[in-house]
Amino acid sequence: MTSIIAGLVAALFVWGLQFLASRGRPARAKGYRELRWPLAVRILSLAMLPFSGFVVFAASQARPDQATIAAVVAGCFVLGSVYLAACVFLTRVWWTFEGIGMEVPFVRRRFVRWDDVEEGGYSAGLQAYYIRGHGTRIWYSPMHSGIDQLHRFIGRKLKPIVPPEGPGATASQAR
Repeated sequence: MTSIIAGLVAALFVWGLQFLASRGRPARAKGYRELRWPLAVRILSLAMLPFSGFVVFAASQARPDQATIAAVVAGCFVLGSVYLAACVFLTRVWWTFEGIGMEVPFVRRRFVRWDDVEEGGYSAGLQAYYIRGHGTRIWYSPMHSGIDQLHRFIGRKLKPIVPPEGPGATASQAR
């Protein structure tokens, strides 16, 4: 019963973060807009780093027969905390009238022109939106501030794809 309550509280917390993010605006500069992480997500990602130290300490107190699973849980928690902080503070997603871009540390800068967009959607497994074109994918989170403005811009910029009709028709025939 406690795990069900904890799951519901966590789901409500994530919903609240998404709600706060959807109300935010993108950062604006001359010629481009940039998705931002809301303050609550930035604070949460910073708080997770020292909390992961507590999880490691708690895992070190496990009984010998539980040491392996405790180490796995602690390791995953530490890696997840570091990954969240890296995503929040080190990645950028922006858009212009020419296309959408993404910067990730240690990876080349990605940019997809609006004319080259082949596919876009939502990945339920990764819990992220994506835009793909010319073998490049731009990923962005539903918790970004400014996502509504980006989606409205995409709706105006890209032509809708009409589904094919009849047996054997392909999507390229419908365009």
